[in-house]
Amino acid sequence: MLGLPWWVGLVVVPVVLFVGWKVFAWYVRLLFDQIVHDAVLGAGSALAGATAVVHSVVAVAAPKEPSPYDAVEGDEDYCEEIDGTPWEADEADFYVIDATITPADPTVLWDPTGLGVTPADFSPDDPAECSEHTGAMHSAERFVNGNWKSAREGNLTGPQRLRMLFGVPKGVRAVKFAVVVTYFGRVELPPPLPATPAPVGPRRGTGKKSSLPWNG
Repeated sequence: MLGLPWWVGLVVVPVVLFVGWKVFAWYVRLLFDQIVHDAVLGAGSALAGATAVVHSVVAVAAPKEPSPYDAVEGDEDYCEEIDGTPWEADEADFYVIDATITPADPTVLWDPTGLGVTPADFSPDDPAECSEHTGAMHSAERFVNGNWKSAREGNLTGPQRLRMLFGVPKGVRAVKFAVVVTYFGRVELPPPLPATPAPVGPRRGTGKKSSLPWNG
């Protein structure tokens, strides 16, 4: 190597290969991050610029049944601890929101069951950042030909009037609709239903039963 001792090559070549590999790995990681970033931004793009007309908002009790949109055993994204289990009242407040969602593009395909809600004041620095306080949809109905029908998973086009049951993180009093990182609309929430108090048994030492109605 240009008159240098033979052992210099034994040192230089591995260093060059190592640096080259590091640069290549950095480029691949950067490219992957960009692909993921763009995919996240594009996931909810069908509803970019959409509008929401809110007809009513009602606080309700926690649903007793699992979500009809839960994954089932055998699905790739099935989670035994979550899917097929009832939603707990101590984890969220529950609201039925009746609203008409209108995409900016009337021909675009969108899935109403993919809607969530996030705090109305959430404003991320990175447009691909998701809120940690997103509320999920438990179930929904579509208003079709004058009747409410269960909303099935799948794409639709155009405006849709929906009656949606959401679990909203406790303490949140205003939300906007969310599809991954696409946000639109604003919904003011009424106070949630009060939590059902635990039954009270006989007072210690009195032998008397509680007079509260759920104790008979």
